[in-house]
Amino acid sequence: EFMFAINGAKEIQEFKAGEIKTYNVVSRGIANVGVISQPAGWQVTLLEDKLIITAPEVVVKATADTETDISVLAVAHSGHSVLSKVRVKVK
Repeated sequence: EFMFAINGAKEIQEFKAGEIKTYNVVSRGIANVGVISQPAGWQVTLLEDKLIITAPEVVVKATADTETDISVLAVAHSGHSVLSKVRVKVK
């Protein structure tokens, strides 16, 4: 059995400019995990049991797209995989 979940990230996550949020990660039977995409200007750190997201300090243009997905791919020992996404937005 394998499992990978990012707790507390079901809805769009709103951040203030430069804000840092930490999410608990629950995993079982996972061989490999990594961040495969993130919005420009955002910083994402994946630790064994935490996902740390930092919003950009400044949104360059008022028309810039400030809402998008952070995608994390987890691959189980069995070869099965799961893609987890966190939708983020600068308020």
